[in-house]
Amino acid sequence: MTDTGTCAPIRTRSLEDLLSAEREFRESIEADRRALADVLYDLAMRLDGERLEAMRLTDPTIPKYWTAEDWRRFFDVVQTPQSSPLPAIPWGLKGSGKKQGTKKTAEQNAVLSSAQPAETKQVERVERDTPQPTLSSPSTATHRVATNLLAEYSEPPKPDDLRMAGVLKGKRWRRGTMAMYLIARQGINTMMEIDLSIVTVEPELKTLRTNSVRAPLKELVEGGYLIEETLDVRRGDFVTNLKTFRLSEKGKAFSFRMGWDAVESDWERLITRHEGLRFPAHTAAVLLFAVHARRRGYRVTVVPDTDGPYAPDIRMATDEETLDVEVELGTKERPQKWKNMAAAQGFVALCAATEAGRKRLVADCRAAGISGVATDLHSLRAISLEDITPATPIWMEEFKP
Repeated sequence: MTDTGTCAPIRTRSLEDLLSAEREFRESIEADRRALADVLYDLAMRLDGERLEAMRLTDPTIPKYWTAEDWRRFFDVVQTPQSSPLPAIPWGLKGSGKKQGTKKTAEQNAVLSSAQPAETKQVERVERDTPQPTLSSPSTATHRVATNLLAEYSEPPKPDDLRMAGVLKGKRWRRGTMAMYLIARQGINTMMEIDLSIVTVEPELKTLRTNSVRAPLKELVEGGYLIEETLDVRRGDFVTNLKTFRLSEKGKAFSFRMGWDAVESDWERLITRHEGLRFPAHTAAVLLFAVHARRRGYRVTVVPDTDGPYAPDIRMATDEETLDVEVELGTKERPQKWKNMAAAQGFVALCAATEAGRKRLVADCRAAGISGVATDLHSLRAISLEDITPATPIWMEEFKP
């Protein structure tokens, strides 16, 4: 006779063990799948990151839902030199593939330029609704805009020793020294802004991301004048890589020799004041927002000096207004931080990576009784940097408790 009272617990425990083992196995497989997807993504960025970013301009879900066959097709192009890859378009810039993805981008631009719902009104209404400092477009102010970053540049004569050493031959000297000037005197670091600034004043350069700009930068890196690094941001549906440059000690000596006293660049300020090397994704996000603010005509200071209880990531200013901004990629609630910012300037100004992140920040601030303005890098990227003017809105929404 079977002792059912004794066997039942044994069967139950055995079943629970089987289910637990199956669950752990599934979780292990899913973890491996995510890890392998990360490996594939990192490899794709190393081999052809610009093309991957160009594809994301037309479909922001790439490569999140790619199958094995999608990855195989992507790497087949990388491995086949005679193939014709997609036009390489960097973050926020249009290149030779100007007609690529026009329908989707046009729809996004239309959304950005149209009126928002009542709960997410465009920031132009802030000055009517609240007594805080005005946040209207700086189009009427007198200020330095991004297209003027080379206004005071003049091509320096090449010293004999550099000529004899073959440093930056021919037109590379002019464009290479332009890049050095932008980093040394203007304090900018991103490839996209260096590229756009040079193309703007060099009429013979018809498109962005040409070898006419990349070649001298590569030579300056190889010669030890510049330090190059690619910073990645991966938050939800916003994934990008940002190529950055800063002066080495040799580069600072070169700039001094050219008559340019080097300023502390945006990237250097983040490194020395905000643990920029420890948090590369946040560093990249701050640099990206700084580019967008400058394109809209704001003077930008990264990690400004403050006397108050909070330290903003960015201070953006015109002759008419000054505004402190926090670039937030995390998910942790920071009510006291937002209260300190609101106490200092009357409201908060926040930039997230994605629309979902922006809405979460807005909800946190509303719950804490704080009003302000907010934007996100994913929405800002919908408009090409070339098309941005001081009249282009930078804030996606205004909010109140």
